[in-house]
Amino acid sequence: MVKLDEYIIEYNSPRQKKKKVTNKQIVEIKSAVKTENLQKLYELLSVDIAVGLTDLERLSSKLKHLAPSKKFELIDSFLSGDKLLGKLIAGKLMLQTKYWSVSESRFWEILQNFFNDSFWMVREIAAECLAEACICNHSLLEKFGEFMDKKSLQVRIGTSNSIKYMIKDQEILHDLFPVLLKYLDDPNLNVKTNISIYGIGTNGLKHNPDDILKWISQIKAKVEDEKARSSLLNVFTTQYGIEYPEQALDLVDAFLDDPRDLVRRTRESVVRALYNSNFDRIQAWFNSHPEHPEAMGHWASIEADYISNLDKVNF
Repeated sequence: MVKLDEYIIEYNSPRQKKKKVTNKQIVEIKSAVKTENLQKLYELLSVDIAVGLTDLERLSSKLKHLAPSKKFELIDSFLSGDKLLGKLIAGKLMLQTKYWSVSESRFWEILQNFFNDSFWMVREIAAECLAEACICNHSLLEKFGEFMDKKSLQVRIGTSNSIKYMIKDQEILHDLFPVLLKYLDDPNLNVKTNISIYGIGTNGLKHNPDDILKWISQIKAKVEDEKARSSLLNVFTTQYGIEYPEQALDLVDAFLDDPRDLVRRTRESVVRALYNSNFDRIQAWFNSHPEHPEAMGHWASIEADYISNLDKVNF
């Protein structure tokens, strides 16, 4: 069951018990690959079970030596069977073959189906495929935008999840930045989290911090929407975001006079994160704003929580 409202989506998918891949299965798969016995591979892999990420990589790596034409046949067979492991392997084969460059219309159809799947690993592989396709061909970001504009919330969440893979690649950033700016104001919490926290604030700052920080500095004056400002502030609540206190506080200052609730709450989250990780710097910032009601309000709220937590300590 999927619950839809402005912010939340919940998946109540059936629990899948993971099974370990045995050495005997690996030997059988290697033998079937060597003889190009696609029927045997289908029987071994088109089953309705879940495996761990390590085992999935282990299985898919054994198929690398198959000819591309054989991989395409397997993709079609696995997808027609609609078995969980088969779909996961199909996704890995699409990455190996750059399936989007061979059958683009079919590729988008598969992604849409995968994004609507109840099992998270299927949705995750779809996000990885989408990211790799856009990295290989930046013009496909236009299709990315079409998926982000769809009414289906599941598709929007899955599509936004691909950003955490794309943003690691520096070459795509110039084309990706306008897309990120366009969707910072998405009303769904999952989409916003995928973009601002897992995407920009985690992998973006981890792999391309200089580019990300420069971009934020350039766009902050242009961002006026309440949800978009909140998303941008959230970038600096991550473990990588708090490593840049000066840039974080520059953004807080840029939005400090904004009284809207979502901006105020996220702004305080940034200040709170810095309070816990860089107390001397945040105290200096507070001291530089002695008359500002918003700054003092944040300080009072954080200090009150700190004192309240001290009271709970059992000495």
